[in-house]
Amino acid sequence: MAKKIVYSPLFIERRNPAHLFGKPIEDPESLKITGLIYKNYHNKDWRHSNEENFNDLRKRGQQAIRFIEKLSPVKKNILVVTHGLFMRMILAQMMLGDELNSQIFFKIMNFCKTANTGIMICEYIADKKKSRYHKWRLTTWNEYTHLK
Repeated sequence: MAKKIVYSPLFIERRNPAHLFGKPIEDPESLKITGLIYKNYHNKDWRHSNEENFNDLRKRGQQAIRFIEKLSPVKKNILVVTHGLFMRMILAQMMLGDELNSQIFFKIMNFCKTANTGIMICEYIADKKKSRYHKWRLTTWNEYTHLK
């Protein structure tokens, strides 16, 4: 049976500066700008140009989780396709909620690397009696045996 596909712009890749589109990661200008962005990652008001900063990404992560939670009472299993960095933002939001800050996310982002097409499975716990602390539980991280 075919499933209905719902597209949401919430699950797009992190927006990088537009003038870097199409340039290789190793390009000197790309490296310089990326270095500046990461150097200022913890400054919530800093922006090189039109890229998505930590606060933008965090807000989008919160919106994405609310989007999924609204579907959860109706649909038992929901498949979300997104990019690795944003997947880590969703995971960090599910785990830490309002406690998430740029310093913690930077550590998670660099520690929890993902394989291309890695699968993350999370369980939504709607019944607060079953889980006093979290609405979400990570059950599978970066599963990629389907690639072998």
